[in-house]
Amino acid sequence: MKTGKKHLKPSPIYRILSVLALLFLAQPALMAAGNVLLPGDANRLLFQLNPDPPVYPHPGFPFWDMYAYWDTLSINPYKLDLDALPDSLDVHILHMDCGFALPLTGMSLTSKYGYRWGKQHKGIDFDLETGDTVRNMFDGIVRVSGYHSGFGNVVVVRHHNGLETLYGHLSKRLVRPGEMIYAGHIIGLGGNTGHSTGSHLHFETRFMGLPFDPQKILNLDSGELYDEFMVVNKELFEMPAPPPTYRKKTYSRYRSSAYRRSRYRR
Repeated sequence: MKTGKKHLKPSPIYRILSVLALLFLAQPALMAAGNVLLPGDANRLLFQLNPDPPVYPHPGFPFWDMYAYWDTLSINPYKLDLDALPDSLDVHILHMDCGFALPLTGMSLTSKYGYRWGKQHKGIDFDLETGDTVRNMFDGIVRVSGYHSGFGNVVVVRHHNGLETLYGHLSKRLVRPGEMIYAGHIIGLGGNTGHSTGSHLHFETRFMGLPFDPQKILNLDSGELYDEFMVVNKELFEMPAPPPTYRKKTYSRYRSSAYRRSRYRR
């Protein structure tokens, strides 16, 4: 004989009232969610930065406000408009809360920043053997650690000094997004993944997602930074002009190949 009590189903009116009550209670949270920062808000945040005197709302993270948007998938989620940059913005890249280390023990440069094979090469390449250790350049937090078609296995680290560094073509990634790491921390092993013709490290330095020549701050001969400060302006992100003979050679090759393929040729 069953002695358990029979559970009655809630009526439709009770369900409707429950949903309305839930929405009423969640209204403050929904309003706060509407204020979540989007990638397009980076320009607005940029002008909130007051470098003199600096205002650090988060201890140890001077550029927390400017980089408040967090994306673990996109290489460049900020979409910064160069026209929105001020004439000059001083960035303290080597302050007391940020260490420094070279990405590799042997910095053998194989490709510079600029045009290469007719395309923009937005970083510099270092020779290495597959399996060589790759280290983090500044203290920071891993933002991206995954596989992207062009970079292959890639790691992007957001640093406390307002920069981001990118390490591409790795054979293995040893860090995860959200992990706090320090200068010299091993982030992966060198390799030949993605669009790569041989084992090397593709290294980029970025400000608000925009790459600039790492050799503007890093002296490869001495293995040290040129200065503790850097100036951010439009000129920082300019790409060197392509070689003057590139267009002429490309045009002549195109004409000759088109002629050989022509069905009207006798």
